[in-house]
Amino acid sequence: MKVKIFCAAIISAALSGCVGKPIVNEPEATIWVDHHQTWVAGDPFNGYGRYVYRISTSAAPDFSAAEVTTADIIDFSYEQGYRYKLRVKKLVAITADGLDTQYRLVAIEDKQLATAPFDLEIPRQQDFINSSGTIKFAPGSSSPAYNCVPAVCDALRAMPSREDIVFTAEFTNPAQITLIALKSINGVPVEP
Repeated sequence: MKVKIFCAAIISAALSGCVGKPIVNEPEATIWVDHHQTWVAGDPFNGYGRYVYRISTSAAPDFSAAEVTTADIIDFSYEQGYRYKLRVKKLVAITADGLDTQYRLVAIEDKQLATAPFDLEIPRQQDFINSSGTIKFAPGSSSPAYNCVPAVCDALRAMPSREDIVFTAEFTNPAQITLIALKSINGVPVEP
């Protein structure tokens, strides 16, 4: 028993000097960053959420099973509306909360403007406001404003503001997303 406690104390002391320092520097890898970000709710203590990258680590971009990550990409300037292929180094560090993963940009290998419609999920934790054809989720935050077709705007005005909603959306230009249809509400498909 004393040996286990002594070993645990030595390991703890050794690791405490590593807090915040990279412990794993993996070789360069390719990741894909999707053309739009995903909202993740905050923790129950502070209640804040934020938009995070949708990252695929597959050989070809597959965002149907994308890894939604809060990892930062150091030295990367993200522009909504573009899908990126990035060469990165993965850095893992010990923090007070556990392991923290970050990527460091080595090179942008490809940057393509999004052209096809996509699913955009707005989770229940966000309230929304709308006026004259524009929808803004999580008012007062850094949430972007979205355009919407009249039928979508009318449907949103008629429903409670705290629903899980999936839209079919498209980029009108790289800086503007237009909501073109309601796809589901609280997991129930919406009839066209």
